[in-house]
Amino acid sequence: ADLFQNFGSLSGVVFSGGADADIFTNFSGGTISGIDFQGDEGADVFQNFGSLGGVVFSGGADADLFINSGALTGAIQFSGGADADQFLNEFSSPLASVNFQGDQGADAAKDASDGACPRLPRPIGRKKRSVPRRQDFAGDSSRSH
Repeated sequence: ADLFQNFGSLSGVVFSGGADADIFTNFSGGTISGIDFQGDEGADVFQNFGSLGGVVFSGGADADLFINSGALTGAIQFSGGADADQFLNEFSSPLASVNFQGDQGADAAKDASDGACPRLPRPIGRKKRSVPRRQDFAGDSSRSH
């Protein structure tokens, strides 16, 4: 397992994990202008409690988890892989742009912001309800969008 924790200020971070569960955490007070997270196999976890610019997240096989509880001002590219991938925005401010590619498995995306992001398309057969908002969501190939 590879672990990356940030408490300071960084720019242009590239994190390449290995074949186990990889964990990236940007703590409150931490600032990163942009990050490229390459997790590979294993259940990868990306957590932001600080301030981030753009994010490229490639999780690979196994269930990957992206949690944003801080300020995220740039575009987000999330590529999960096989198994249940999850994207959670718990910060109240809207996200600039999100592209969620979950691949196979029971993928989920939730945006708790104030609604400036468009709504996620809902899978066929589900009743209309207040659903998470996203700009570009693709789960596995069995879903219609």
